[in-house]
Amino acid sequence: MITARTTITEAEIMIGGGTKPSELAEERKKYLEKKREKEFRRMERGAAERALERVLGSGLEGMMVEDLEKGLKDEGYSEGVVRAAVERLQGEDQVRVEEDTIRSKGAARAGGEAYPDDDIHDFFVEKVRKGAAVVKVDGKWRAVLAPENYEGPRNLIKKGKSFEAIADLYKEDGKFRAWVKDVVGK
Repeated sequence: MITARTTITEAEIMIGGGTKPSELAEERKKYLEKKREKEFRRMERGAAERALERVLGSGLEGMMVEDLEKGLKDEGYSEGVVRAAVERLQGEDQVRVEEDTIRSKGAARAGGEAYPDDDIHDFFVEKVRKGAAVVKVDGKWRAVLAPENYEGPRNLIKKGKSFEAIADLYKEDGKFRAWVKDVVGK
């Protein structure tokens, strides 16, 4: 009987008609490759989140790509992870890179006059409930922000987070509501 602590030698594997040592080495190699790739993707997600925070913090003017890369490298991310994170954000349409400047999608669209009649408002998330969030708009009014009325990164809809966004404010069913079209800054 084989217990959890029993180790099987290569000779025992061969006697039982199991796999050859070379096949075991190949399986181990594939396993390690998958593990490395999983770790790289985890690091990429973390770097992408940090990069988006920095880009949103830069506001409408954006920031230099080199400054972003240098800042993330100082936090301990490798050059490959930083590049993959920026490419990931571009693929998800979270940021736009124009020449040497990286800006959030909302900042790029606001600068291009995509929303000429809309205003930029400051939002502070007070409470997150099932199906909606309660936000403070411009430090004055409370509004309900439904998921279908929010176009922005999900990580900003957490209690205590604040951000700037291009939005419409309106009243519906006796409630003051916000429609966030694009997040501009943090």
